[in-house]
Amino acid sequence: MALENMHDEMLRQLKKSAASNETIDKYESAWTSAMRNSGLPIPCPSCFIKGDVFRLSPLKDEGDISAARCVDCKTKFEWPNPA
Repeated sequence: MALENMHDEMLRQLKKSAASNETIDKYESAWTSAMRNSGLPIPCPSCFIKGDVFRLSPLKDEGDISAARCVDCKTKFEWPNPA
């Protein structure tokens, strides 16, 4: 997974859902914590907006696209692999 591209896509999803700046800041903190501690989940942005933290599970890359699915809400997120 290309983590920078994944991060950008998760922020796009938050903004698309009209998340407040405070929610985006909290998501960024959760993302940073997950990057520093592999035991913490990379949070699903759809669930995070509702106040829940559920893990994004990586899916097999399909060509130049990476993807992950939330273990709770089952939303699938896709983003481009770096060239």
